[in-house]
Amino acid sequence: MEIAEHPANYEGRRIRVVGYICKVYKRIFYLCSDNKASTEYQYRMQVIAERLAELGLKKDGRVIVEGVLIYSPVDMRYELELISLSCL
Repeated sequence: MEIAEHPANYEGRRIRVVGYICKVYKRIFYLCSDNKASTEYQYRMQVIAERLAELGLKKDGRVIVEGVLIYSPVDMRYELELISLSCL
């Protein structure tokens, strides 16, 4: 996953990522890649969504997420600001 290995190359850019929902909270969810080799997820990306409750997301659901990758200096991590989401 190129984005996970070199996130600075994508900072401020609109990107589209396919993955699995591994955790859902009030305004964020985590998008994970499925690692078939083990029971653990290989990569994890935090996705920020203002109206997450309206989306009806379920854990382990496969989705296409489009958003802008930003760096949060407070949390010292990259996050994706959600623009659109499609369930697969």
